[in-house]
Amino acid sequence: MYDNIRLLLPYPFASKPEQETFCTRFNLFVKDEKKGILHNKGYEGMKQNKGLYIKIELPTSGRKGSFSISFSLHKFYNSVKNGDLYNYDDFNFESANEANQLLTDFLKIDLSTALVKAFEVGINIITPTDPDHYMRELNRITVNGRQMRILEDLHYKEYKQYSTNKDKDKRIVYIFYNKTFEARSKLKDKERRETIPDNVLRVEKDTHRPSEKVYFRQLFDPNFQQMTKYEFKQRFVEDLEFETHYFKTKDITNVQYEIIKSIDKIGAEQTLINQKALLKMGAISNKKYRWFKEQFDEIEAKNMKLDKQISKTSETFKYLIISKINDI
Repeated sequence: MYDNIRLLLPYPFASKPEQETFCTRFNLFVKDEKKGILHNKGYEGMKQNKGLYIKIELPTSGRKGSFSISFSLHKFYNSVKNGDLYNYDDFNFESANEANQLLTDFLKIDLSTALVKAFEVGINIITPTDPDHYMRELNRITVNGRQMRILEDLHYKEYKQYSTNKDKDKRIVYIFYNKTFEARSKLKDKERRETIPDNVLRVEKDTHRPSEKVYFRQLFDPNFQQMTKYEFKQRFVEDLEFETHYFKTKDITNVQYEIIKSIDKIGAEQTLINQKALLKMGAISNKKYRWFKEQFDEIEAKNMKLDKQISKTSETFKYLIISKINDI
């Protein structure tokens, strides 16, 4: 469930030797001389530390110092259990709670009072076909009456990631992406890429700058987890809206179908203006325009409408989300 966690707590070491011992254990040898910061930035250091990026701001006469850590609890768990950093498999609250204990044992630092500055809660769903097909059906999430459009993220390859707006004022972003593509694109080893399951679709809530103080221990409180599960179901089942598609009934002709669609999308007045423009340009004949106008007038007089419904793909997607949330 938990990924991209960023924690902050006060400088935790009682003495210089204690700090130096810790830094040796976790390869914190990269130093920013001006700011007095030690960290383990770099692939080898991250892999040795099971995906943990640790940063220590050393205390000086003018500051108390601090300790921060950024990591994926899911990847950390798999690194300890399976010897590799990945997060495309299942990871429920039971595993997260076990991972928390493993993390405490690994660091030998009490993180319970650490402030959570950011975190993600997510699920991995196996879709019957390419995840891209399912994400294209997303429309918006309506939270407390506020509509948030779900847009394709232009910073990623086409159809690979969608999310609500990510502007600087957003504290929470809802994200959907092709996890199989994301995981495989990071690996050069072809054989390892093939071990990643096909059609994994990631659904997550990404919290930046929580509006209320959240301490790390809260993430493992049964009440918090139950509330999180309830909220996840609310947001990604009740509040999630899919694209609707027009449904043609037998009592509507093909011509009427196209006119009604146009009226629904751009309005009756604009539909009429567009046809008049085509007539003026010679793109359609007088006869064709008169036929259009007869159909248009009948549609308006009878207030004819088209039914809309979500696709079978959307129905499947919704079912898969419900099933996965019930398992966490």
